[in-house]
Amino acid sequence: METAGGPRLQDLVAQVIGGDPEAFRELFALAEPSAYALALGQLGNAEDAREVVQEAALASYRGLKDLRSPEKFPAWVCGIVRYLGIRRLRRRKPVSLSTLSFEPEAFPVEEPVDAEEASRVREALASLPSGYREALLLRHVEGKSYEEIAELLGLSVPGVDSRLSRGRALLRRKLETSLPAGEEEGL
Repeated sequence: METAGGPRLQDLVAQVIGGDPEAFRELFALAEPSAYALALGQLGNAEDAREVVQEAALASYRGLKDLRSPEKFPAWVCGIVRYLGIRRLRRRKPVSLSTLSFEPEAFPVEEPVDAEEASRVREALASLPSGYREALLLRHVEGKSYEEIAELLGLSVPGVDSRLSRGRALLRRKLETSLPAGEEEGL
């Protein structure tokens, strides 16, 4: 599998600027999984996340000629997603946790779980502050390295480590407090 970095990104950017729409599809496909995970973590709603990613695709296409470092295209798109997500959150009416619609496949688990347990995990994750949720999704759903997460979120690698550790601890506490009666012994 070819990596998404350096010369390949520069070639694709040059092709898009030269008028090749197929090259943009290929270019954006390199950034889309991380952009979606980031949007989902930020917004907590699959439909809103997809819309923000679509808006980011259009914005990145229009602004591509201004991109100074083509090798940073995925991080640049994620920056656009963060901005658009914040803008959307500011316009959004307050929502209850029950209206969040994380997609079940976005939260893989090592062992099969029942629908009730999967729902508890999604609710606990949705209730985390967006910074922790974003980092956890990028690491555990997207499989991003600490370095990649640092670049996407504008953090240092130790900052990513801290955010992931704190996010996991918060998630664990939320899950422990949401256990049905009698299930606490297994922890």
